Amino acid sequence: MAEKLKKPEDESRTRVIIFYESHTASSLKTFKEFIEAKHPAVIVLEEDERAEFQPMLDGKISVKQYMQGHMYPLREFLEKRYEFLIKLHKENPEIKIEQFEPSIEMKIRNMIRTGIVRDMESRIAHGDFEGGVRATVEFAKAESDWIGVEEEMRAKGIADKIKKGGWAGCILVEAGATHTRVGHLLRKYLGEDAEVSSFHSVKESIMKGFGEEAYGVGLQMLYPPVQELRRLYLFGREVSEEREKLLGARAMVFFKITAEGEAGLDNVHIMKAVGLVGKLSYSECKQIFNDIYSKGMKNEEAFRFVEACIEKNEK
Repeated sequence: MAEKLKKPEDESRTRVIIFYESHTASSLKTFKEFIEAKHPAVIVLEEDERAEFQPMLDGKISVKQYMQGHMYPLREFLEKRYEFLIKLHKENPEIKIEQFEPSIEMKIRNMIRTGIVRDMESRIAHGDFEGGVRATVEFAKAESDWIGVEEEMRAKGIADKIKKGGWAGCILVEAGATHTRVGHLLRKYLGEDAEVSSFHSVKESIMKGFGEEAYGVGLQMLYPPVQELRRLYLFGREVSEEREKLLGARAMVFFKITAEGEAGLDNVHIMKAVGLVGKLSYSECKQIFNDIYSKGMKNEEAFRFVEACIEKNEK
């Protein structure tokens, strides 16, 4: 961002805009452009509050110092985002940049989550397809239990802050692409106290990359298999064991064609991967996964291999 942002024309009414993102390089680019276009008074990040955050924004400590000693699933993405936020704060100090993501028993949660993730990664790395499917389903169930409570806590906390006058004007709330319940909950808790709208960066990517008609007929392209399974649990849908196993199986192939650099991929590439695995049956996923594993394919080669398999099946 090369110059100071202009103030929004009307700050008389509090407006909450939820920015749903996928934590990828292209999503970060859209995030920057969106901030420049909307000129928010407050940016609420989807992360736990830490005392070292403000010193990092002020340039008193480096991004590496801030992140040192902490586990991050998307480290490269976060480093770039923090660098952008530091620059934004320097050029526009009047914009409040806040962290707000209440968490329940974070230490215990992280221990359990880390154990499940390591089990899942180990099974994938060792070619254990069925074990990986079971671990993937277990991971989605565990995550949905925690996330459901945390989304409620986050929405209520943001609403309370606004109602008490702590945040006003245009408020940009960052949220992961699957956390659409946050928008529904904010409308519930804010009522007439603020206008709530949203922008879904992944939906925009689908429409730009595949045409506007693609989103209407291809909702399955929006969420990777694990995220889709987690969303079904979060919204209280009944999920059959067959459906769980199918999404878990598709996740196994999805990991193989994106996992070596998902944060650096653009949304269109990821959506193509989601679209591909969404065409596979359980048995097809198992065969393809085993072929990819046995031949030691890297993600780009594996991606092309899956494309070829689907093209062959569709003839």
